[in-house]
Amino acid sequence: MRVRISPFWGGVCVGSLLVLVVGAIAGVVLVSHGLVVRADVAELAKTIRDRIITSAGAHLPELLARAKAGIPAVVREELAAEGDFVLTMGEFSVRIPAGSAREINAQLEQVICQSVERILDGLDLEGTIQQLGDEAGLFLAEELRRDVLALQLRFRLVRVLVIPVALEFR
Repeated sequence: MRVRISPFWGGVCVGSLLVLVVGAIAGVVLVSHGLVVRADVAELAKTIRDRIITSAGAHLPELLARAKAGIPAVVREELAAEGDFVLTMGEFSVRIPAGSAREINAQLEQVICQSVERILDGLDLEGTIQQLGDEAGLFLAEELRRDVLALQLRFRLVRVLVIPVALEFR
């Protein structure tokens, strides 16, 4: 007795067998050699650097403005005169009346506040932000090349099927 198979079912069987064979070969190669994930460290570091520069550029000027706004209160608190105001130079001491002491404190407060604000205004904020981003990018690239390359990752599909994963940074 001869079994006759229609061309459709013959194609399905051959196709299924071919998929199984190719899948088995791919599985054996994958399990024995593992999977290699390649990444460009320079591109990753540049992306992180750009994000840090953007974030720092948005937050540092605000932080600096809040610091400037708080200067007068801090200076006023530090210069608060308690009791007599005595000016000592060498062996001589001069007692200053309360009205004059308040005026001296007001002038000192003004000079100190202006000086500190000039120092803060003179900071190269853009250069500092750029340097911060550049250093973070370099640090990230070095850490990835040094530490991540030493990692051995294993991806477990099922209990007995473990695929080794290697990270490769360029």
